[in-house]
Amino acid sequence: MSRGSQDWWFSLLQTLEDIIPSYNKMNKVMSLGLDLRIRAQGIRRVLRLSPLLDIGSGPGTMVQVARHMGYRGEAVLLDPSEAMLKAARRGLEGGPANHLVQGVAEHLPFRDSAFRAAMSGFAIRDVYNIPRALREIRRTLARGSPFVMVDITKPDNVLARLAAAFYWRAVVPLMALIFAGRRWRRYLDIFPTYLRMPRLSRFNSAAERAGLVLEQARLFLGGTSSVLVYRSA
Repeated sequence: MSRGSQDWWFSLLQTLEDIIPSYNKMNKVMSLGLDLRIRAQGIRRVLRLSPLLDIGSGPGTMVQVARHMGYRGEAVLLDPSEAMLKAARRGLEGGPANHLVQGVAEHLPFRDSAFRAAMSGFAIRDVYNIPRALREIRRTLARGSPFVMVDITKPDNVLARLAAAFYWRAVVPLMALIFAGRRWRRYLDIFPTYLRMPRLSRFNSAAERAGLVLEQARLFLGGTSSVLVYRSA
């Protein structure tokens, strides 16, 4: 990935690194207290599967929740940000079954069929090329293995979509002003990731073209937050 037309992505990466100190607090606030519950809904599908790939791991929240829920297998955390991986290492206390890898979802540095399961928590909307990332996820999954995506999605219903856009553009920065202190302006920079996210039906079509078949969908907060479970074809 080169700079230029991709400047927005490098800017987003810097934004995400800047909000690390308020990351977990704001996730809880923005999800109206449902953050960990929504993550757990998806993680239940992969608790018995190892090795497990966490794509866009951030500070390791998904794996932390999985460990608290009893996951004892091997976990590989992948994130483009070295700062996020350092935060994940601190949060996970360097567990022997946790492996931290710096990389992007569009170019996963793993062999074909390397994982029995993959998951992503509020990260797929941040990748530069979603269709390519989905193809890479399918490539690294063993046949029939699940990919669990917990994320902000764009509803198909136009009224729900407009309400969600207002929430992320106006309400979230106000929440950040209260709970994130001087970093609140950085939350204005997150809104474009919502705009770039395809509508849910179009996302599912892209996943199917990549070889991932939707198996289960659970929608929260009017369909804005979703747990989507795909099975590799």
